[in-house]
Amino acid sequence: MWWFKEAVLLRTDPDVQIMHPWFIDYRLLDAPVRDLVWAMNHTGMVETLCSCGGHTESAEWVEDGVFAAYVQYKQVKPRAWATVLDQIMSQTSTDAHYRIALGGRGDRWLAVVVDPGPELDMRRNIDEGLSKVASTVSRFLCKDHLAVSASARAAQPIQHVATCR
Repeated sequence: MWWFKEAVLLRTDPDVQIMHPWFIDYRLLDAPVRDLVWAMNHTGMVETLCSCGGHTESAEWVEDGVFAAYVQYKQVKPRAWATVLDQIMSQTSTDAHYRIALGGRGDRWLAVVVDPGPELDMRRNIDEGLSKVASTVSRFLCKDHLAVSASARAAQPIQHVATCR
């Protein structure tokens, strides 16, 4: 892994580097989804492509009558990632004020969806779902990916680090 970083990534054009998860400036992402994107990229199982923290203040962000925050990603290790998704889905309470939606065939997406309602309730519910999903994904962090990460994370320190799967 160190060879890849030294020989390939550090000698790659900066415009290409910015798209690689190791070079994302997480401070530029929507704050509500930042921890989830960071955790997903550091599992070694997926690489995120784009994200949105959900914009409950604007009706133009409504799709099919629901509000959502999402992360679009490509799978690097589909079987291992399926285990993570199983954990996410099994830990989502049926009485939660949000639901998890999965989709896509090539590039995949994971969304935290809430029904329309008072703006503060929608924001709180999206944030609750994002936090729960990020916490679940964080249990699958890969120490090799953390060792080479050049990204800044504006959140609390890592508590769980697993071996790469």
